[in-house]
Amino acid sequence: MSKPQPPFHDLEFATVVDFWAGTPSIHRSAFLMPVKAPKEFLAFGVLQPSRQVHFVARGRLKDHLANFLSRMAQSGAQIELYVRAPVPAGFLRRYASGPPIENQESEDPPEQPVLGLVPTGATPYTKSHKAFWPQSEPVSRRVLLAPTHEPAEFLALGLLTSSDNVLFRVNDSVQEHLGKFVTRMVKDGANVELYTQPPAL
Repeated sequence: MSKPQPPFHDLEFATVVDFWAGTPSIHRSAFLMPVKAPKEFLAFGVLQPSRQVHFVARGRLKDHLANFLSRMAQSGAQIELYVRAPVPAGFLRRYASGPPIENQESEDPPEQPVLGLVPTGATPYTKSHKAFWPQSEPVSRRVLLAPTHEPAEFLALGLLTSSDNVLFRVNDSVQEHLGKFVTRMVKDGANVELYTQPPAL
């Protein structure tokens, strides 16, 4: 008999959802990771210390990430960003490439997760009060997000579509600042993308 699968939430349609229904707030973790489509993200709601996957969610960075992070923080979840989330390999195969496939089995956890890289010269978002962008058309602005060696941190590189030159690097807390940073970048008219490792590196 197959194990029941956790609920899957497409954030395009899941506007009113109690992600953590019936779970204690002190044991909640939300693991974020990139997917093949760089303008989307995947999230696993995990209960600790059992590492049980309670829910899976997928959405667009521009439209859903900031609100999702805010809801996770309000619910007391610890939020982390990975290249590959530390969940059973079957979940990664089932959800990372697209919508879930019915009746697909999950398997045991994989080896330790692979983490990302941070180039030198990255600065914290909170300490950067200057304008991020030079005088440029908003449509040409691009932000590449990626995990770092620390799951609690994110890396962001800002550049223009007409050039591979990195205009700014930001390295800061996923829990406290990723949602605010993405909101600001979207407000600035930038295209925001999430990668396991930014193409600009």
